Amino acid sequence: MHTLLLPPIVMLFTIIIMLLLNQYIPLARFWETHACWVGIPIIILGLVIAQWHARLFKKRGTNINTFKDPDILVTDGMFRFTRNPMYLGFVVSLFGLWVALGSATPFLALLGFFLLTNYWYIPVEERTMLKKFGTSYQGYQSRVRRWL
Repeated sequence: MHTLLLPPIVMLFTIIIMLLLNQYIPLARFWETHACWVGIPIIILGLVIAQWHARLFKKRGTNINTFKDPDILVTDGMFRFTRNPMYLGFVVSLFGLWVALGSATPFLALLGFFLLTNYWYIPVEERTMLKKFGTSYQGYQSRVRRWL
């Protein structure tokens, strides 16, 4: 069951929901198809951010699974500016998809992903990090924002 709840899987479900909402309930189209290409570089930027930090975890030899204990506290890369660069990358990519789709309704799925991430995934991970790293993580939390 945890496999279905892993953030990349939930992101894929979110993409599917966004596509379905756009296809069947495309409310408030905000531009013509030719302008939708603006979203593609945003999608790519988000994926690069997420993948860069997934590779950073692998390079550091630490666990990336949301539901397992962390091995080390990673604070380099974009972790210097945001405690959650992988989630930030996912949200940026979903934002790019929303822009590319060009209608308002897919934003509901993007908002759902953000809320799930902000109010469930991140708090679960932060409790685990506090238990594992204690004052080191508290200091990191006080220096670095959750998102940006």
